[in-house]
Amino acid sequence: MTEVASPAGVIFGLIPMTNPVFKAHVALKGRNAPIFSCHRSASWVGNRMGEIIRSVLRGHGAPADLLQWIRQRTSRKKLEMFMRHRGVSLILATGGVSMVKAAYGSGTYRRFDGLAAADVV
Repeated sequence: MTEVASPAGVIFGLIPMTNPVFKAHVALKGRNAPIFSCHRSASWVGNRMGEIIRSVLRGHGAPADLLQWIRQRTSRKKLEMFMRHRGVSLILATGGVSMVKAAYGSGTYRRFDGLAAADVV
C-alpha cells in the first residue's frame, strides 16, 4: 500500500526572525498556498524573500500570487483575523511561547481528504 499526502490548502505561517525561506519551501513543496506574517523586526527580510520566491515561481510558470505575505504588520488583530479565517486550513508556527499559544488557540481543527490535520505544525 502506498500513501500519498494531499495539500492542506491555504497555510498561514507565523515567521520568527530566523526561517522564512524554510517555511516557504515546506509549504510550496507540499502544494499549499502560503500566506506569511514575519516578525516586525524582520519584515524587510520577509518582503525581500517574498519577492525573490515569487520571481522564481513565475519563472517556472506558477501563479504569481501563490505565495502571499503581510508586507507591514500593523496589529495583532490582523494576525488573529488570518489565523481564524475559515479559508485557512493550517497554521505553521514556530517561535516564542506566545506565538505558539496563539496558533493553538486559532481553532484550525479541520479534516481534509480523510486525514486529521494538526492545527500547528
